[in-house]
Amino acid sequence: MRILLTILLFTSCVSKTSKYHLFDGRTFNGWEGSDKIFRIEENVIIGGSQNTPINKNYFLCTVEDFENFELSLSAKFKTNDINVNGGICFRAKRVPNSNEVMGYQADIGFEKTTTISKYLYNQSHKELGINLETEMTSPTLFPLWGSLCDENRPDRTLYPNPDIFPIVYYSIPNRTKIENIINPNDWNNITIIAKEKYISIKINGIETANYYEKNNVISKGQICLQTHAGVPHEVMYKDIVIIH
Repeated sequence: MRILLTILLFTSCVSKTSKYHLFDGRTFNGWEGSDKIFRIEENVIIGGSQNTPINKNYFLCTVEDFENFELSLSAKFKTNDINVNGGICFRAKRVPNSNEVMGYQADIGFEKTTTISKYLYNQSHKELGINLETEMTSPTLFPLWGSLCDENRPDRTLYPNPDIFPIVYYSIPNRTKIENIINPNDWNNITIIAKEKYISIKINGIETANYYEKNNVISKGQICLQTHAGVPHEVMYKDIVIIH
């Protein structure tokens, strides 16, 4: 009887979680977004074009909402200009009458270092390996891979400079650390763990961001793949697996 009870309890626990591919490799079943911006080639979701610039951000989002989960996928850029970025939004909702979404984002790609410095939460420039004085005269690009940001929520008090753009970077890895982790011209694996108020991001198996949410924000939403406005480029996503 004791053995049977143990088996039943184990089976009950296992049944509470499931692991499956969010992208079947062939169709956009389970996703919603612009099929003019996103397409599928060889089991890969591709956003954007290497021939045409994009004038605003676009998002391909899951139809289903997710709350507590572990998400794993791989991403890569094709571009002649390294100054491009994208991201994976989660616990997200589409902003009404807009192309944008609101919620968390695991960033990928690069951004101007001086731009990032305007939206920091509680990290210092020194902690991130940024010399702001040097940046003013010789600007560089910062590798945002594995950073956690939050954007576009109705409560603008969450953001350092909402009049410029409603975004805050809650956790950014040190420049040297992330440069040693990423393959800027190849596939990188991203893992996002969201459990209650705790969020962790890993790039190629190494944690790059962690954050405990102190604000009263929505804890359930869509998972969205971003194609960012900017120069002609393609952002590619594949092997999208979720455990929840």
